[in-house]
Amino acid sequence: MKIQLQEWSFCTNSSDNINNSHKIEEESNSSIVVVDKEKEEGLKEESLNIKDKLFETSFDCGTSCGSCYLSKNIIKSLLQRIEKLEKKEVDNDQKIKLFQKEITNKLEQKYKENCQSLELKIQEIEEENKDKITNLEEILQQKEEKINLLEGEVKKANEINNELLNKKIDKITNEQKNLINFVFTPKYIQIKNKWKYIDRRYKCCEDNCVNTNTPTGKCKNGNGFIEIINDTDIKYNKCIEGKGENKIICLDAENKFYKPKTGCNLASIFYYYEIKFKKEGTGYSTFGFRNTNEYISFWNDGHIWYKSPSNTAEITFQIPSFSWKDGDILGCGLVFPPTKMSEKHPYVFFTQNGNQIGKAVLLKEGSDDYYSLSVNLESHSIETNFGNDLDAKPFCFDISKHLFAEEFYN
Repeated sequence: MKIQLQEWSFCTNSSDNINNSHKIEEESNSSIVVVDKEKEEGLKEESLNIKDKLFETSFDCGTSCGSCYLSKNIIKSLLQRIEKLEKKEVDNDQKIKLFQKEITNKLEQKYKENCQSLELKIQEIEEENKDKITNLEEILQQKEEKINLLEGEVKKANEINNELLNKKIDKITNEQKNLINFVFTPKYIQIKNKWKYIDRRYKCCEDNCVNTNTPTGKCKNGNGFIEIINDTDIKYNKCIEGKGENKIICLDAENKFYKPKTGCNLASIFYYYEIKFKKEGTGYSTFGFRNTNEYISFWNDGHIWYKSPSNTAEITFQIPSFSWKDGDILGCGLVFPPTKMSEKHPYVFFTQNGNQIGKAVLLKEGSDDYYSLSVNLESHSIETNFGNDLDAKPFCFDISKHLFAEEFYN
């Protein structure tokens, strides 16, 4: 730029050149003032404008005149101004960079300070809330301990309640079982008894020498007949060979078994006795219960004979595979259901050596209020257990385990 300005030439005879030179100087001065006032971004633009003006007004007059000299001075001055402007531009650029760097450093410093301040604030908040957090943790721990304690107490209470409930259930269950057993387990009624009455229809002979009033001794006519040895034992005396015959007798016990009237609303009761048979010869024997209208008896051949009040003919039931020998103990029980259970009927069952044999027989049409113990004997002696002293002489059959029968022949 400087070389171009030095090579410019001006015409000394033209006044327009002088005027133009003054005009250019004034514009340059004006431009410089503007540059001094504008920001760094405007300095460079103004410098370029001045240079453009110089190029536009330049000419070469071809001579050495004062006007040309003056113009050169002006150009020189302008060039110096331009250098200053360029230098100032560089300085401003550096200042801008320094300012930017300073601003960046300040921002970074401020950011660091803010971060540090924030961290300090967080620490302060943590310190301030540390006790609160600790207290809350302690409260939570206490509550958790209380909850665990309550859970333990609840669990213990539940266990106690369950235990009490189970005990109550067991108690109720046992009471129910006892009630069921009370209802469906017949209660044995002890009635002391003895053999006493010899049926008048069955005589040893025409003289009737052995009878209820004289039950001991033998038939005077040599017939086979019974002899009451004591309250429980009956001896069958066989006939004198070649003189008489063995007779059948019917014998009843002294005390009768009566149907319950009251006090047995929920309980079954039963009577029971046992007999041990001994063969004295060939013949048959029976035992059981009877009254004036009906009887039920067990024969030594395994048949059960039953005659009800409404039937003139007897009904028989056979116990399969029955057999017996001397020393066997046969028993007979009479059971009355609770008086409240009107749909139930009395029944009779039989035992052999402690075990029930066959099914029970219902007494559906019992009209009398009592039953007598009876035996029919032919060539058999017996020993009887009426249950007079069960401690000294218990039954062979366990009377405590007898349940209300469910199987019947009829």
